[in-house]
Amino acid sequence: MYQSLTKKISHIFSNLTGKISAQDIDAALGEIEKALIDADVSQQAIQSFKQKIQAENIDLEKVKNLDARSHLMSIVRKALIELLSHNEPLPSFSHSLTVIMLVGLQGAGKTTSCGKIAHWIKSTYPKKQVMMTSVDIYRPKAIEQLKVLANQTHSTFHPHHEGLTPLEICKNAIDHAKRSTTDVLIIDTAGRLDIDQERMQEIQAINKNIKPHHVWYTVDSMMGQSALNTAKAFNDTVDISGVILSKIDSDTKGGVALSVKSVIQKPIFWMGTGEDLAKLEAFDPERIADQLLDMGDIVGLAKKAHKHLDTQKTEKLSKRLSKGLFTLDDMLTQMQQISQMGGLSSILKLLPGAAKLPDHMMKMVEDDTKLKVFESLIQSMTPLERQRPDLIKNQKRRQVRVLQGSGRKKPDINELLKAYEKMKKMTDKMKGGKMKALMQQFAQSGDFDRFSS
Repeated sequence: MYQSLTKKISHIFSNLTGKISAQDIDAALGEIEKALIDADVSQQAIQSFKQKIQAENIDLEKVKNLDARSHLMSIVRKALIELLSHNEPLPSFSHSLTVIMLVGLQGAGKTTSCGKIAHWIKSTYPKKQVMMTSVDIYRPKAIEQLKVLANQTHSTFHPHHEGLTPLEICKNAIDHAKRSTTDVLIIDTAGRLDIDQERMQEIQAINKNIKPHHVWYTVDSMMGQSALNTAKAFNDTVDISGVILSKIDSDTKGGVALSVKSVIQKPIFWMGTGEDLAKLEAFDPERIADQLLDMGDIVGLAKKAHKHLDTQKTEKLSKRLSKGLFTLDDMLTQMQQISQMGGLSSILKLLPGAAKLPDHMMKMVEDDTKLKVFESLIQSMTPLERQRPDLIKNQKRRQVRVLQGSGRKKPDINELLKAYEKMKKMTDKMKGGKMKALMQQFAQSGDFDRFSS
């Protein structure tokens, strides 16, 4: 996400080399401001950001020349974090019945967010019972979609009868929830294409009568300044208590995320990072700031690894690599683990300096078809062939059998063996504690093309 903005900011800091003057810093901050404007960040948020930086006394006389760039980056990082931060913790759902109401425009991902919240609650608090209901009587498909999501998240779905008003549906759902063992009731309100006075009065009446504990505004991260005007209108109508940023996984400009908190002074609680129900994360200002400054997201990477990687397999593979042992089975294990973590591009984007990677390399790793080709070839080999790739390389009859079993072509197997040889040479350098030296050499050289060719 925010790839364009991150690239611009990364480029600005990369140009700060050698002895840095006060004029250099002013120019860099001016370029950052332009980048924020291009990213559709609101003037209100930009002014707040500038004020936070101006409050810092950047005394270059006290900062070594080599550290000046890092010092400036730390100040910008601090200002970004303050711009996005809030002091309110995530909801604990401690009430006997917690009522959550989601509001927002049609197409913002509101109904899907209901399902994601239900999934998050069930995953975080396994004993909590969740119920969902829709008051979108104008779009039967939205009601059916929520019913499907309730089933997928093992939540109760509260239906309604024809002729009932949205407020009556809410009251019935609350009565139903209180009579059952429900801990959390999620209400999906009617979406709208634009600010609709009649629909706004409708959610205002619901909010006034049922007094939900949380009113969360779902906003599409791909929207521009219009999303902020909409946020103001909803906040004036129902007093939003928090924000959900949807579709944050796309390469959005970043304007909404960096602006909405400043505009309505309400916390961003959640961000939707993909279509899957599990793709809902707590909004973390520090992680967002680090990504914008091309510092990577090591916390996100660690969480991804913890969730998807098989610890025993990883430890076993690490031990083998430290001894310089590497077979096609090991290569297959690595490829499968990369796929489980969302693919190579998903991992690279979380590493520091990702914005500096050449575009052709990112395009190459985003296409994971080669990994699938390699995987099918290796899976068509015998255990002995996986241990001794030279048998495949030197015996045509074995190649023919593997190609027939995998449905691949001769150039594919040549490419696999070539890739294996390169990876084998890399593992040879890892013997005897040489891994650290290799990584240092790689970091200093910055020669990414050498590893992508």
